[in-house]
Amino acid sequence: MREDEVRILKEQKKQLIVDLRGFNDAMQERAGENGGEITADDQQEFERREKEIVDLNRRLEAEYRTQHVTRYDPADTKWIPDDGVPATLEEYRTSQAARKIVDTPEVRQAVWSWIVKGREGIDLEEYRVLSKAASGGGFFVPTDLADQIVRAMRFLPGGVGALGKTITTGSGDTFNIPLNLTHGTAAWIAESGSYTPSDETITNASLGAFKAGTKIIVSEELLTDSAFDLSGFVSTEFGERIGALAESAYISGDGSGKPTGILDAASAVTVSTLPAGQVTTTTWTAVATALYTVPAQYRANMSILMSDGMFVRLATLADSTGAPLWTPSAAAGAPDRFAGFPVYPHPNLAAPGANAKSIVAGDFTRGYWIRRVDGIYMQRQNELHSDSGQVGFRAYLRLDGKVVLADALRIVAFAAT
Repeated sequence: MREDEVRILKEQKKQLIVDLRGFNDAMQERAGENGGEITADDQQEFERREKEIVDLNRRLEAEYRTQHVTRYDPADTKWIPDDGVPATLEEYRTSQAARKIVDTPEVRQAVWSWIVKGREGIDLEEYRVLSKAASGGGFFVPTDLADQIVRAMRFLPGGVGALGKTITTGSGDTFNIPLNLTHGTAAWIAESGSYTPSDETITNASLGAFKAGTKIIVSEELLTDSAFDLSGFVSTEFGERIGALAESAYISGDGSGKPTGILDAASAVTVSTLPAGQVTTTTWTAVATALYTVPAQYRANMSILMSDGMFVRLATLADSTGAPLWTPSAAAGAPDRFAGFPVYPHPNLAAPGANAKSIVAGDFTRGYWIRRVDGIYMQRQNELHSDSGQVGFRAYLRLDGKVVLADALRIVAFAAT
């Protein structure tokens, strides 16, 4: 999409938000004259306008995702030569030596040939190079391909995977994080007065390495079509599929074979419930009260995730003077802002409704940590689908995620009525 087309869409979105805000004001006024009840025609028109903004927003998000993935240039990848052989097996396992073998230019070229042609189609020299990185018929893919997959995993510009803190480790052993959640205090001391000790409390949170995998089946025609960017297709598909799976877990995962989500009870994130009467019409006062339960020390870097429906609803709110609280972004890729805070739609949060948890806000960098094991494994399955003239590619990545500082985050939920 051309830059001028993106600009036009952003202007259309801005105007639609202004129009929806005006319509909402008029609708509320008519409801007041109608005993507080919104008419069916007004409700239908509001939903039509709401859907129009959501659809336009998704078009813009798709463009931002495309720009994000295609911005990466494998030619920019720098290779650091191997600096020696590990002295012991333990040293090998805990160092980056196990990954460096797949970072040579020769291996990269051989892997690209292997994706398109398979082992049977590559020449002898490529086969020899490729055998160095082989493991059970598959490979830990070269850094440039792995980077493309990881970038595609962040298909949500404001997903938890993009906002949280990510730690990459060389092995899949349990990773312990020291947490200093309870602090001591200071006190005023008189001249020659005594000091009273005030201890810090240090605890641990552990991050594992759950396996997230997917499989793609490609026709032989696509494999032989030189105009088709197979490596780009594979990396984007793997990345977005695993990314979508991970984002769902980061929000609502139960920690059983997957990351523990922010909404899971085990995360112990405080739920700020909006007062009764907010399900149909949500007010700024109610939302502000909930958002500002995030402690002040975490609001400086606060972001807000919300469902599409909540995204549109808050876009219509104004303060007591009638000034809009929503500020559409002017720069490509930059988030809209609500009351000064960056806001992002998230598909795994519930639409507005009774008891729905539609918003998560706070400092995600301090509140949610993601652990990813360095190395993405991929295997080419030649024979399994050969009767159908197809080739399968399967890949997996090991990762985990967990709330490490619950006080830095808040869940905003609706009351039952």
